[in-house]
Amino acid sequence: MAASGLATIVGVFVTVAIVIGSLIVNIIILSKVNNVKSTVSKINDNMVTPDLPTCPPMPTDAPLLPTGNPKYQEAASYLMQGLNETFDPCEDFYSFTCGSYFVLHQNDLGNVSRVGTYDEGQTKINQWIYQQLEKTTNSSSTITQQITWKAAQTCNKYYSGNPIDKSADMYKEMKDLFGGIPFVDGDSWKAISDMTKFFGAVGKLELEHALGTLFSTLVTVDYVNTDKNGIFVGQPILALPREFYVKPQFLSQVLNRVTDVMQTLTTFYKSIKGKAVDLSQIASDIVNFEISIAIASWPDDQMRNYKQQYNLYNYAKLSSAFKSISLTSYVDALVAGNGQTDAQKQVNSLIITQPSFFSWLDSVFEGGLIKQETIVNYIAYQFIANNQDFQPADGKTERALRYHERRGRGLRNIGATREVRKSTDLRDICVGIITDLMPYGPGYFYTKNRADREPARADVKIQTGYVIESFREMVGTLTWMTKDSQAKAYEKADKLIQNYGYPEMLFGSFKGDDDARVDKYNEDYKGILNTDDFYEIMKILSKGMEVREFFKILNNDYTKDYWPTSRHNFLASPATVNAWYQPERNSITFPLAVLSEPYYDLTFPQAFNYGGQGGTGGHELTHGYDDEGVQFGPTGQLIANDDFHSGWMDANSTQGFIDMAQCVVSQFNTQCCPVKTGNVHCANGETTQGENIADLGGQQAAFRAYRKYVERNLKGVEEDRLPYPMNKYTPNQIFWISYGYSWCMLQRPDNLVRQILTNPHAPAQCRTNQVMQDIPQFASDFNCRQGQKMYPSDEDRCKVWVGQ
Repeated sequence: MAASGLATIVGVFVTVAIVIGSLIVNIIILSKVNNVKSTVSKINDNMVTPDLPTCPPMPTDAPLLPTGNPKYQEAASYLMQGLNETFDPCEDFYSFTCGSYFVLHQNDLGNVSRVGTYDEGQTKINQWIYQQLEKTTNSSSTITQQITWKAAQTCNKYYSGNPIDKSADMYKEMKDLFGGIPFVDGDSWKAISDMTKFFGAVGKLELEHALGTLFSTLVTVDYVNTDKNGIFVGQPILALPREFYVKPQFLSQVLNRVTDVMQTLTTFYKSIKGKAVDLSQIASDIVNFEISIAIASWPDDQMRNYKQQYNLYNYAKLSSAFKSISLTSYVDALVAGNGQTDAQKQVNSLIITQPSFFSWLDSVFEGGLIKQETIVNYIAYQFIANNQDFQPADGKTERALRYHERRGRGLRNIGATREVRKSTDLRDICVGIITDLMPYGPGYFYTKNRADREPARADVKIQTGYVIESFREMVGTLTWMTKDSQAKAYEKADKLIQNYGYPEMLFGSFKGDDDARVDKYNEDYKGILNTDDFYEIMKILSKGMEVREFFKILNNDYTKDYWPTSRHNFLASPATVNAWYQPERNSITFPLAVLSEPYYDLTFPQAFNYGGQGGTGGHELTHGYDDEGVQFGPTGQLIANDDFHSGWMDANSTQGFIDMAQCVVSQFNTQCCPVKTGNVHCANGETTQGENIADLGGQQAAFRAYRKYVERNLKGVEEDRLPYPMNKYTPNQIFWISYGYSWCMLQRPDNLVRQILTNPHAPAQCRTNQVMQDIPQFASDFNCRQGQKMYPSDEDRCKVWVGQ
């Protein structure tokens, strides 16, 4: 009896503590959202905050006390950080789910360009990795762990102190490659007449620093011959959005670009003590060359047709195709990183993605249309800017604490971009740099030390199975798709490769032999253990990534070490808070890091998990059926039917798909206006259509999957509600709120404008409200009246991969 009585007393105290804790958290959070509409309008001019009526009370039959499950309280606390009930969810669902988030994080912007839930999730993972590395790394740790920790602590130490001037090292490298730098050497610099030497130097610079200058190159599966890898060579990635260079309304941004370039050149020039030259004119010449590149480059909306970008060239005949630019020398220098002296034997496929750009560049060199010294100055500037952390601070330029972000889905487009997600936490910054350049260093350590990795993988595998089943059912409702095309859509879903958590073929079961295999895989980074110079470490990381992740997989005999063409290739680190679909592999990948709060937790309500991670799964699955994905078949091969379209759908079904996609394009072009001032107001419906289709199709599939879970796993009994005050919301409503919360993001205007011009994703506000408008189940769950913004008439709704 005594023990029983004690247990009862303890239980009462625990319940009371949970209630009190819940109320305290709620009071703290709710106290910050008073007068939130006016505050949001002041702190974030990007947000549309119309004067809307208060949300009508939701019907509820739930108890007013917390459930007693602390993880449910945690889930509720996450959603309450964003929830602002002064907005009507039927009018502006994004502000309803994220209005308080903007207030809570208004001071977090500081000198960074954005704050969002994905950024927060990645920061938490990176901080945890750093802390655990610091606690556990010793001489008996795996070589991979020792390399990762050495790079992380050296990075932290470097950024904690004063910048070390490596300008002399940079100049020496440019002198070895290009005979010097024209804006430093003046008249003593001599042009290079041997184009094999010139373009070999361009390739070597890219190999050593993961820095594309005149080209953007990667190695991945040959789209047509998927049993081998190919080298894809394309146009370079520019510092500014292409529109800035080619449209007159952006003149001020181009002039600012000239100022920025001149400032970078001046800092370097003073350090090197170069000969007297007019740096203002040199900066103008560099930016004018960028303008020429932009004009010759394909715009984003022309780079969604992969048949047009698949141009297979014979390696031996490259010199006859482009006589004045030595692409063979460029490729030879890249492949030499794998220790190969005969590149032709390694290059099974060489694909030129934008031939007209290469023809233009060929004519530039053949006719001397642009002085070679300007081109070398441009290359040197790119190199210097990429390493500006290793130059003296001049009091004007912020030190570039940044990630090397990868563009595109997976690794199809890669490069160190000039727009970067910044952070103020050095642990976050340093682990982020290493994760991007040595993906299976931090990734292996994180995965090996996460206790719930196997149950989380198993749960999400079930979840994704329901999502795929639901999507197949949606396809069955389409009236515009023929039976033959439907059968091919089902085949593509059936043959989808699903990667969960981590790459089993590399990581195994995390035992001794697996440690040794991962150490061997990361051997190209081993030199990090022999230096305390962070500049040298960055060079090792950059070259290691180029060699290990790209050029080694050209050799099809390399299967014993890992995966040249495997469709199970993860393509990025398991420690990455993201997910992706890879069309040339027909694969979806969910790194272990994305299976974490605030999108997923094994112990959260499944309504929360399906709204977050389930929506992510549906999104990536639907990429296989967006305007790019439909061009690739069930095993990833590019299907070219005729001169007018690619893909596995017949002509009638293709027209129906085009009509569906055009509805999404038109809707986003006409309704999405998140920016109030300046020249850019709205996302481009054409360039964002793939992501928008994925959002719409994916979230509908996820909702249907959640209802399957309730019917099958819970026998039709609804989940327990979240604790007070979130208990007013049904599980279905929590599903939608979880989706909205996942896109909460606070951005500076310049960051948002750059996203609109360069990013295939529409702004978060549009991704939330536009999706809700087109899904009638949302309107039903929130008792919306037809005619409200989130419940338009049926003819004004885009039906994406669903017939009704």
